[in-house]
Amino acid sequence: FEVAVDAPAEASPGEEVEVAVRVTDEDGAGVRTEVALWMVDEGILRLTDYAVQDPTTGLYPRRPPRFGWEDLRRMLVSRVEPPAWRAGGDGSEGAERTLRPDEPIPEATPLWAPHLETDGEGRATARVTLPERSTEYRVIALAVGEDVAWGTASAQVVASRELVLADALPRFLTRGDEAEG
Repeated sequence: FEVAVDAPAEASPGEEVEVAVRVTDEDGAGVRTEVALWMVDEGILRLTDYAVQDPTTGLYPRRPPRFGWEDLRRMLVSRVEPPAWRAGGDGSEGAERTLRPDEPIPEATPLWAPHLETDGEGRATARVTLPERSTEYRVIALAVGEDVAWGTASAQVVASRELVLADALPRFLTRGDEAEG
């Protein structure tokens, strides 16, 4: 498949944008198929060096070895639950005091449409409202057909404002702390 993603190169945070996908065969004719479409904060993807993998590899799984090494430590650590709160300060106040508790956790994936159907011309669209912050997003489309043919494409969307004013306390300070200087 040939997959193309059309999204605005620039938009404002909080703006609703339309993302269009077109899927064609080797002759350029539109293909009726299912598309997974998602938009992710580019910073998250760069941390992991993310790339779309071949979706057909799961159809032919590797056979596991006939032996395995076991380590009791791995089994014990996997049962430990990470804390649900973000600790801050020196920790003496416990879980009641967190690092900037009123700060919202940013939405890293504002668009997730795993079952988008294309029409007879191979077109599909989705609308997404960008989160209220300036960042760069990668829009990724993955189309897989009934005959195991597949294709992928991506586009960049930069969400920015002309002017941003924000208080800039150091991350290690929180409500109730005192500083001199």
